[in-house]
Amino acid sequence: MKSNFTCGSESPLIGYTGSWHAEMYNSSSSILRGPAVRMVASTTGDAATFNFTGTGIWIFPASSTPHASYDVYLDGTLHPFEASDHSDTDTPLFYQNGLLSIPHVVSIHHTGSNGTAIDLSAIVWEERDMGNNATSSVISGEEDDSPNIAWHPLDRWSSERQTVLQDSGISNVTISVHTSNASDASMQYNFSANAISIFGNIGTNQGPYSVSLQYASGEDVSDQDSKLNEFYQAREVQSFNASFPYNRTKVLLYHASNINASKITTLTMKNIPDKQGDSLTIDYTVLLTYTHNDSTKPTRSIPVGQIVGSILGALLLLGLAFLAFYFLRQRRQGKLIRQQKTRGFRDLLARKGVITSPEQGAKDVIH
Repeated sequence: MKSNFTCGSESPLIGYTGSWHAEMYNSSSSILRGPAVRMVASTTGDAATFNFTGTGIWIFPASSTPHASYDVYLDGTLHPFEASDHSDTDTPLFYQNGLLSIPHVVSIHHTGSNGTAIDLSAIVWEERDMGNNATSSVISGEEDDSPNIAWHPLDRWSSERQTVLQDSGISNVTISVHTSNASDASMQYNFSANAISIFGNIGTNQGPYSVSLQYASGEDVSDQDSKLNEFYQAREVQSFNASFPYNRTKVLLYHASNINASKITTLTMKNIPDKQGDSLTIDYTVLLTYTHNDSTKPTRSIPVGQIVGSILGALLLLGLAFLAFYFLRQRRQGKLIRQQKTRGFRDLLARKGVITSPEQGAKDVIH
């Protein structure tokens, strides 16, 4: 079973190098609709990199204006693209599906002349359950005030209510978040699911943070027995930066998949400010859990050769048993015939006076 996830271009999960800059715009695409952020590159060599675990990837533009030439590298394989008009923002700059469900690295590089541009609105990627035999999925999550989320130290975190513009751009909504600018502040969240996403704020007052995953037993998520999960997380702790020129809410701050849902996993996020006032602001979590029906569990099949061999073996044993019975019966019948002949011979000897009676043992006269 597959699931799709979307990461806006402003997410800290995308790494930018070069002279990329952010612009606010009104998106009309089906991927992002309403007030949104686009990232623009206009210098040769500008690059954006995204790490994901999944079976498909789509990189979408923010505008339909002519784009500069660009290269895309997927796991080191080059895919070059010439400068062209991009008339549809729902048509990706690059896509690839049918990938193995393991970690991948995709990057896009500006290769045109200075002054020509490429822009990004969002990245969408596809994930599948590791056994590829799930029948459905359950989406759940927790708000920042959930008892399953622990804030350490509690007095370094504040609960705030913020009023923000909805994605439609028509009305405002009020959200509740936890925020801290303390260097020793951390959040711990215990959950059981196959994938997790953490959403929060980015902006001028937000800064660097770290994330780690660990099973409650103390086993790192990256140390599972599954061969696929040996590649899952190269580092025990991952670092990101929520600093951004525009203040944005409900931004994807972290995502992880291929987690063992049968175990309790602890996620830890820490504020690691670069400068005084840098904060970490967390809004809510989203969990994805795959489910399986008993009827879909694989059953053990017996090879045809094994079945034929069993039948032949049974027939052979039956044949040997029949032969043994036949020979035993024949032997018994022969013995009876010999006994009858011996008794008749003794009767004849008795009548001729050779022996005194038929009961006298044959051993007395037959040698």
